[in-house]
Amino acid sequence: MYGNNKFVAVGSATDSSGVITSSDGNNWTPVNIGQNSCWWLSLIYIPSKTLYVAVGYSYVGYSNGIIMTSNDGNTWSIQNISDGKIYNSIAYGYVNNQDLYVIGGLNFTYTSNNGINWTYHSLADKTELKSIV
Repeated sequence: MYGNNKFVAVGSATDSSGVITSSDGNNWTPVNIGQNSCWWLSLIYIPSKTLYVAVGYSYVGYSNGIIMTSNDGNTWSIQNISDGKIYNSIAYGYVNNQDLYVIGGLNFTYTSNNGINWTYHSLADKTELKSIV
């Protein structure tokens, strides 16, 4: 993902990384996010807010959905949500004059207007959402 004059990529790591950044796309630097055993599955950048948002899961004993945000790609704030779910994808839109974030996974979505407080929605048809655009 490119935003705020840098590339940011997320992935999995058993140490406290899982995020790398680059100013040129050739040379990459690991970022210590301070959270072990994270599997980051989706990343978005919102230019109007200068905000990166990543979702995935943390596996320390059992899976928990995890969300992290950053304004610069180097310093991250992490939200652990103890719901036992894996967050596969995140999308952002501006709907009805307000921000809307949507997270998807197996048989559920979460929505938020601010990226902090989330509302759970069950999907009736047992669909696993792998990507939301």
